[in-house]
Amino acid sequence: MTKVSVIVPIYNVEKYLKKCLDSLVGQTLKDIEILAINDGSPDNSQKIVDEYVKKYDNIKSYIKENGGQSDARNFGLEKAKGDYIVFVDADDWIDKNFLKVMYENAKTHNSDIVICDFEEIYENGVTKIKKEIDKNIEDIQKAYMIAMPGFCNKMLKKDFLRKIDFKFFNGIFYEDLAIYPIVAAKTNNISYVNKALYKYRIRQGSTMNQQKNTKRLLDIFKVFEYIESGMESISNKENFYEEMEYIYINHLLHAASLRFIKYKDENENLIKISKIMKTKYPKWRKNKYYKKENWKYKLICYLLYKNKFNLVRNLIKQ
Repeated sequence: MTKVSVIVPIYNVEKYLKKCLDSLVGQTLKDIEILAINDGSPDNSQKIVDEYVKKYDNIKSYIKENGGQSDARNFGLEKAKGDYIVFVDADDWIDKNFLKVMYENAKTHNSDIVICDFEEIYENGVTKIKKEIDKNIEDIQKAYMIAMPGFCNKMLKKDFLRKIDFKFFNGIFYEDLAIYPIVAAKTNNISYVNKALYKYRIRQGSTMNQQKNTKRLLDIFKVFEYIESGMESISNKENFYEEMEYIYINHLLHAASLRFIKYKDENENLIKISKIMKTKYPKWRKNKYYKKENWKYKLICYLLYKNKFNLVRNLIKQ
């Protein structure tokens, strides 16, 4: 029986791949499979994978045409035989007990999703522990919905994923954000491990830290259209009004705007975001999650909403 399938999309990560694979083959949980999905990587990543395949019989290597991270993850999902699924980015790594602790928690609570905290590792050596769940929010489903929209520090039951016809939105920026709220709304069977077991490398060349090709940033509008469409299938969607409102505040008004604002020719898209907020959530400043944010976050959101873009540019330079 394969307890867990670990899916690792691989593209241009030869510098980091060994550390990632070492952390996987050294797991204390046995009966696992590691699916190394080479997404048409042009570097020497495949040579490294081949070395590990020779040494470890639980590593399976697949080579496919380049289709992006989501496509590689979807490919891995089709091949996975484990009862539970874990996604690990090839430039990250995990604690040696990650799979054991998460699997035992999932079995104990019969969870569809298990979450753990993660540690950000910066290139200058600085590390930061990031708490995934706000313990002040009693409803873990709602806490999960507004948490970081990523799937790497999670373990997901494969039967649950099949039940909801889970698939990553392929070919876009912000692919995790597109499906994260929808998945959260479809199960309250979520458990939490209060340990930073996932090690998330912050590097300049990673997808979310790229500062070029602003056309990809336009995908944020597709993402929110996708989220809205997906939430239509949720019978009790009205129960998540404040959570959805905060997702708009945090990921559209705040984060997406701060990416657009780096470019002086993007004022049109900044105005578009402001109009979306005015139409969909005109009373967003009363949101209970927003109220917990610090003064600078609130000020930036307000100035963006009021189209005071130069003031924001000056503020974020400080």
